[in-house]
Amino acid sequence: MPKFTVLIAHDVPHYGTLEIDAADADQALAKLKEMDVDDAFAEACNDPSFEASICARVVHIEDEAGNTAHEDTPLDQSYADWAAVDELRSVLREAGDYLSGFDTRQTPAMLARRIHAALGKVDGT
Repeated sequence: MPKFTVLIAHDVPHYGTLEIDAADADQALAKLKEMDVDDAFAEACNDPSFEASICARVVHIEDEAGNTAHEDTPLDQSYADWAAVDELRSVLREAGDYLSGFDTRQTPAMLARRIHAALGKVDGT
């Protein structure tokens, strides 16, 4: 069975690798997601400051030929939360401008759609 090298991360710069035996990258990702996140990182990392990191994610999965798959795939909710922060910050500023009367180009419905879209990133919808 081929081996896949999975580069996982818990916030930059704390990276570590582990090897997973799998038929393909999809199966390697499925096996990784079945693992407890703490166990995966305990196997992959030897950095003493690693316990203070956040945003567990697959950076990529690489097969023996060097092909990569599943780049930037979240392993916990914190990565999805962080990915939505910039969009939420932007839409909240626009909502503030609208509510204060500085921006009349927006409508409440337009702002609500953007807010729901940004929250959808957090919820994975």
